[in-house]
Amino acid sequence: MRDKISLKTKIALIIITIIVISAAGYCLVTNPKQFLELSLTSIINWAIAIFVSFLLVQRQTDRRNQKEAIIRILSCIQQLVNDPAAWEIADETYQAELTMRKRKISNLINILEEESKAFNIGKDVIFIKDKFTEYADFMGNHISDLDYLKRSKLELQRPLDLIYCKIFETQMTLYR
Repeated sequence: MRDKISLKTKIALIIITIIVISAAGYCLVTNPKQFLELSLTSIINWAIAIFVSFLLVQRQTDRRNQKEAIIRILSCIQQLVNDPAAWEIADETYQAELTMRKRKISNLINILEEESKAFNIGKDVIFIKDKFTEYADFMGNHISDLDYLKRSKLELQRPLDLIYCKIFETQMTLYR
């Protein structure tokens, strides 16, 4: 739950207030007799309509922001799995570097997994997680033998390429 009202919300409330006051002032100036004849129920109806409209727009904006955050996470994973350092193990590569990359991708996938149901991307995230598990297991089984990992470029690259392509599909699903 939010403790503070966001800046965008404050600006929106200020703009709505200015519009309502301007409209009331315009009505007062152009037709003062009719303005004073407004009933309390019509004023309440207008206020409720404006409030409900604001809430619906704000809710849609929040959902769009969540969707954009998920797309940023997907893009970050895509960038990490597309980095040649993920499958081309160099002579100067340290085990700690490989482990940190693995953890970073794993953490991002876990965040996606938590939010996947709300955006109907559960099957895609499961696929991504399975392929990453395949990569991580292979890497984990041979982490102490960097020479073997250097020779296993294709075995390391295959699941990462599948993840890379699935992320594009997932992003397209989110844009629908």
